[in-house]
Amino acid sequence: MIVGGSDQVLIVVLFYFLITMIVGLLPFGKKRVDSLDNFHSATKGISDWCFVFCVLSTIYTSSTWTGWVPLTTQIGIYGIYTTVYIAIAAFLYGIISPKVYDNAKESSIFSLGGYLEHRLHSHGINIFVSIVSIVVGGIWIVMELKSLGIIICAAFNYSINFVSAVIMGLLVIVVYIIWGGMESAVWSACLHGIIMIFGGIIISIMLVVYQYGSLSDFLLILKNNADIVELNYHNFSKMGDFPQWISNAIVSALGMVCLPQIFSRMVMGKSEQSQKKIAKWIGISALWCLSFVLIGYVAMIEDLQVTQSSNLIFEIMALSDHTWILYLTYIVMMAAAMGTLDITLFSLSTIIITTFVSDSKILESRYNKKKKYTYVTLSRIVIVIVAMLCMIIAIVLDDNLTDMAINSYQYICQIFPTLMYAAFSKNKNTRVAFFAMGSGFLVTVVLEISAISLIMTSGVWGLIVNSIIIIANCIAAKRKRSHL
Repeated sequence: MIVGGSDQVLIVVLFYFLITMIVGLLPFGKKRVDSLDNFHSATKGISDWCFVFCVLSTIYTSSTWTGWVPLTTQIGIYGIYTTVYIAIAAFLYGIISPKVYDNAKESSIFSLGGYLEHRLHSHGINIFVSIVSIVVGGIWIVMELKSLGIIICAAFNYSINFVSAVIMGLLVIVVYIIWGGMESAVWSACLHGIIMIFGGIIISIMLVVYQYGSLSDFLLILKNNADIVELNYHNFSKMGDFPQWISNAIVSALGMVCLPQIFSRMVMGKSEQSQKKIAKWIGISALWCLSFVLIGYVAMIEDLQVTQSSNLIFEIMALSDHTWILYLTYIVMMAAAMGTLDITLFSLSTIIITTFVSDSKILESRYNKKKKYTYVTLSRIVIVIVAMLCMIIAIVLDDNLTDMAINSYQYICQIFPTLMYAAFSKNKNTRVAFFAMGSGFLVTVVLEISAISLIMTSGVWGLIVNSIIIIANCIAAKRKRSHL
């Protein structure tokens, strides 16, 4: 059973919500993020380290714990896969983010679709990419709402059902976002990132120390249980061969760079130098994912059965007699959920407003004090609507969290070649970009529906087709210029 009474755990959870609200309302020096106009200028007073933890809080979600930890228990080396794809994503982030930030700052760009429209001069691409971003962002919100429901269920010692837990969690999150507004987008995310990273490290270390004495003793126990390691690799081979996992890592890395919430972090950056610093520390943080391997082996040694992903992480933490470890686990998972939920909801509201609401209406309402439809008010209305729709989907659907994440990566990553094409190619052909993305999506859909793997995942095959079309166009354009 879970250590600690539900009253104490609930107090811990509510206390963290309160601290987050207070931190989120701290001022950004003389300016605050209250409209699109001063979005960039308001972030100049924020340190690079603050932005590092902001991005980390967006990357590592609560689904990391509730979704990946059960898989890690089944196949402990699954944590190595997450390490690989985070490292690749960090490298790609370092390449593309300075370019994105430069254009965003100069041209008031706030979304991935807006960036591609600015570079390729096509509003159609903006609409297409925005729709894809909204769908994928919605999937991530659903994932986090499901995780939040899991956390709250556990906080009440499973005395309330999942539906009630999701509704309760959503109410708290929406109130927090509406109260804090855009002003809390950086400060609160920084807090979540710090708590999540350092809290996760403390949890992993203390779990081993309190349960086995020291890391060396734990490794000795693991060595004496060679059958666990053998079972680990046996399960790994059953769930997919090496090319499949590598292709999953590639798809996840490319998809991560194109996620709407990650793109928002690029836009919110301070300078090219700070973007590169963020990328470096994302790469270093990839080593943090190895803690999932550690937790997985602990669960195997203790013979914890993976019967319900919703309580596995708590069962692992309950191995210790120290209740503060369990409380810290709740706080870490709350930080992971909130760090992703608030920025994803905010990102989707920005995408919807900037893509589907004309600038003239926003500008008119912004300066007309008699009208209530300022950008901030409109953003909060959209956030509530999106949150309610995602809550209904989270309650109705019962999909595996990790499957939802990987499937969303399969499709969002098809935008990455076009993103690179728009950022670095001198010859930009809108038709080629559309055709490439469309072909990539089509190949991915056909292979996914047909359940044909062909050694690699369907998303990778879509990327190959997508990239070939764009590269061929660049070569043809270069030859054409050489003949002129």
